[in-house]
Amino acid sequence: MRCTKLRRLYLNSNEINLQGLPRGIYNLEKLEVFSAADNNLETIPDAICRLGNLKVLNLNKNRLLTLPEAIHFLQLKVRAFCVYFGNFSKKIF
Repeated sequence: MRCTKLRRLYLNSNEINLQGLPRGIYNLEKLEVFSAADNNLETIPDAICRLGNLKVLNLNKNRLLTLPEAIHFLQLKVRAFCVYFGNFSKKIF
């Protein structure tokens, strides 16, 4: 089953860890909103940065240690990028 027309994906509060986020997420070419807040993610796959229609990326309240090097590709397309590091919230762009 393919979700080629999926525009919004909310995976908040599911205790997702590194293995829980599929690398094949880049197949969701029409995805505009991706929210995986309040999970246990330490990293996110580079594939997130290749989502050409992404406008909102919410990764608040995770355990992110690093962001993909290709994250700068999102800068021109994304309207809101929320990441929470430790005890402070930081807006990347």
